[in-house]
Amino acid sequence: MLIKGIRSSGKASYFLAIFPYVILVILLGRACTLDGAGDGILYFVTPEWGKLLEPNVWFEAVSQCFFSLTIGLGAVIVFSSFNSFSSNIYRDAMIISWLDTFTSIISGIIVFGVVGNLAHVTGREVKDFQDLGGPSLTFITYPDAIAKMDFIPNFFAVMFFLMFVVLGLGSNMGIVQAIMTSIRDRYPQVQTWKAVLAIAIAGFSCGLVYLTPAGLHVLGVVEYYGVTFASLTLVILEAVTFCWIYGVNRICQDIKFMLNIETGLFWRVCWGLLTPAIIIAVFMLQIFKDADEVPVGYTVFGWC
Repeated sequence: MLIKGIRSSGKASYFLAIFPYVILVILLGRACTLDGAGDGILYFVTPEWGKLLEPNVWFEAVSQCFFSLTIGLGAVIVFSSFNSFSSNIYRDAMIISWLDTFTSIISGIIVFGVVGNLAHVTGREVKDFQDLGGPSLTFITYPDAIAKMDFIPNFFAVMFFLMFVVLGLGSNMGIVQAIMTSIRDRYPQVQTWKAVLAIAIAGFSCGLVYLTPAGLHVLGVVEYYGVTFASLTLVILEAVTFCWIYGVNRICQDIKFMLNIETGLFWRVCWGLLTPAIIIAVFMLQIFKDADEVPVGYTVFGWC
């Protein structure tokens, strides 16, 4: 798909984007009908306001937004470069942001509905599973809960992991497309299939380290420093460059020229002040927190 170009990738994205929602609807219907699902969902939607005072909560929230929207990884900029000059970016941004939020909420309901059922079956409290996350939740807790279902558990297990495969393909396509486009723009003489092959071999080779006994630990370091901190750093640089160096007024003039839309005061304040300030504050608070809690060697290895 990548070798054939953006048109082929665009056609494939219809399946890669729609099919996971079909599976989500199936899993949602099943999760909400399980015994004990209500307890899990209630635990999911019940806020703990005191957590808002913890810097790590804000850091994780910002990281999740960046990761789910692929902000700071180049994919958004690359795909937008193929749009027409007058493409309604305001509409696209609103649709994608709200759809991403809706998807996250639905995914949370599915997960906690199944975890609530697991707590019901095992006679434990839902809060006993709150520390589970990442690979342990995806490949241990959730499959174990599905296996305990009374109604065709194998079907739901296949649907669950098939969804992950499709989502993985879609996510990788965006990231690889960004890298490949950068290579092709810098070295136009390089053939597309050669660039794709080189990226695939490099990605496969780097991924072999995750198959070692220490693979999960390496994954944790790479995810925290190589993805989260790296994307946060890049977004800070982008925000400072566009909002403070290029200037909010010029951005608003460009939007006026492209879409004939006047930018309101709310967006001007967000772009010029709130967004860069909040991201920088979250980044600095997490840096200071890590300095007190994370071993120096771990931090040095992560940044390297």
